[in-house]
Amino acid sequence: MAQPWFPLYPTDYLADTRDLSAAAHGVYLLLLMESWIRGPLPDSPKRLRRWAADAPEKVVMMVLQRHWILKSDGWVNNRLEIERDKARAFSERQKANIIKRWSIPRYDSGITRTIPEPYQDDTRAPDPQPQPQEDLRSPPDSASDKSEATSVGVITAPKGRADPCPYQAIVALWNETCGAAGLPRCEKLTEARKGHMRARWGNGLGELPGWKRFFEYILESDFLTGQTPTIKGRPPFRASLDWVVRPENYAKIYEGRYHAD
Repeated sequence: MAQPWFPLYPTDYLADTRDLSAAAHGVYLLLLMESWIRGPLPDSPKRLRRWAADAPEKVVMMVLQRHWILKSDGWVNNRLEIERDKARAFSERQKANIIKRWSIPRYDSGITRTIPEPYQDDTRAPDPQPQPQEDLRSPPDSASDKSEATSVGVITAPKGRADPCPYQAIVALWNETCGAAGLPRCEKLTEARKGHMRARWGNGLGELPGWKRFFEYILESDFLTGQTPTIKGRPPFRASLDWVVRPENYAKIYEGRYHAD
């Protein structure tokens, strides 16, 4: 899957395209974006025109012939492919750094383990039996919370065994680390939230030091901390504890999706 953005260097771009018309600039940029998503563009005038907002075929082919190369698999822009290779290399470095950062010692043997693949803990069926409660016994505060708790496959504590997940300690750590940095504080534990926290505890972040590293890593992201520009009138996004422990969001953080180079 392609990164949702690619770098555009104004000086380099304008140096290569000074003689293009406004229409040709539009065609060039639209085709760059389409190629970033799809890869090499097929040598099909009809499809190329559609991706270029129905620009005249003459303009489309002029842009391609001057700034692209036709290879066996389609039209390729060399500079775009260089940036694609850089993005792939960066993604691999980010993944390696995250695995290294979140390595947690296995206390019984001294062997180091790393975070398992995301989602593997969320495929287990929920235990239909009631689970032991911690001191804070808050039922789902809405119908959506109740629905989520039974539909996403959150892990429940084994019947007759104490729940080992220290929910309140995790909440306190979040509030001290991320809440103090301006992210939303967690004030209430619903069963759905506890289920996701239990999943991350059992097969993801492990002991509290792993959670601390995870929270500190979140604070390194401009997007997750509300530092990125937004559409006019819209408040910036700030991640909450509830949001970061959901399986799909945890996986994206794990993959470095929200962290720039």
